[in-house]
Amino acid sequence: MTLGTAATQRARQDITTVPIIAGLVLSADEFKGAPNISGVTLDFPVTLQLEWLRRFLPTAKTIGVIYNPKENQQRIEAASRVAYELGLKLESQQVSDTRELPTALETLAKKIDVLWGVVDELVLTPQTAKHILLFSFQNRIPFVGLSTAWVKAGAVYALDWDYTDLGMQCGEMALKVLGGTPINALPPMVPRKVVYALNQKTARHMKIEIAETLVHGAREVF
Repeated sequence: MTLGTAATQRARQDITTVPIIAGLVLSADEFKGAPNISGVTLDFPVTLQLEWLRRFLPTAKTIGVIYNPKENQQRIEAASRVAYELGLKLESQQVSDTRELPTALETLAKKIDVLWGVVDELVLTPQTAKHILLFSFQNRIPFVGLSTAWVKAGAVYALDWDYTDLGMQCGEMALKVLGGTPINALPPMVPRKVVYALNQKTARHMKIEIAETLVHGAREVF
């Protein structure tokens, strides 16, 4: 069993005949071309993310997203189709360098109701966080963060992971392998449990009413 992308990549290089079950990896792309690897990713499906966005921000119709096409082109194309099916519109801006971020945000500012954060090693980093959150605060455009840490810093909400349950999912897969199920018969899984955090201070600043059921259901409220 491996935990994290780096450990999984190392195990993949060195171990080719023993089944490997990976946890805490960002996406199932880490398993492609390796018939002895499966596991549980951290990647919430796009449909699930947008459905939760509609629960938190039911009046938001136009969703902005900034992304690096080298990393997220397919994800954004899929998200655009899902958004359309849900009656939403996705306004996307490509950037290939962090210096393009201010212009991309300015372009979106007058078009969108919410800014959606997707995992992107170029766009959403500790170095860009302050600029993105300041843009959100000044323009009163809620930002949907990547984790509880982003919510604490000012994002209006974020889906997060139940790490105990992720471990249980990996353990259940291991039991199946030990019981004789071939590893290549176990497709990669996504988190089956969703937890979330929300920032009431941000919501009040942006005059967003968060449903009481969502407030009570949050793992953390700031």
